Amino acid sequence: MLISRLKPYITVVSEVLNKKKHGDIVVVGGEIKSMAEPMQYDDDYSPGIIFIDDSIGQTLVEVPFKVYRRDTEHIAQGNIVLIKGFVHEFILSYKGKETKKEHRVLASSIIPLHTAEKRRQEHEE
Repeated sequence: MLISRLKPYITVVSEVLNKKKHGDIVVVGGEIKSMAEPMQYDDDYSPGIIFIDDSIGQTLVEVPFKVYRRDTEHIAQGNIVLIKGFVHEFILSYKGKETKKEHRVLASSIIPLHTAEKRRQEHEE
């Protein structure tokens, strides 16, 4: 199962991400299930969006344009990745009343799981 490969590297699984606080630094991982590239608006870019599945659930990851451009070779549907970033607590409201909280990850780096596994194996030898 994928989660057993991820556990040595991640700090939180999808099902408990909502227990983290806004700004907490985390490492999440999983298979990229879907994605949307950043879009340009005037002189600025929207973040890219990645949904990763860690075998327990899915996590929405926002990928700033600079990170998306730097780590683009790792971002493809089906790839298994580790993503370091911080928790972004997104609050939805209606008429000034909170209706729902969502927890996302704002990525600062993305690497393939197999790269982390290889580095760990080399370190242990």
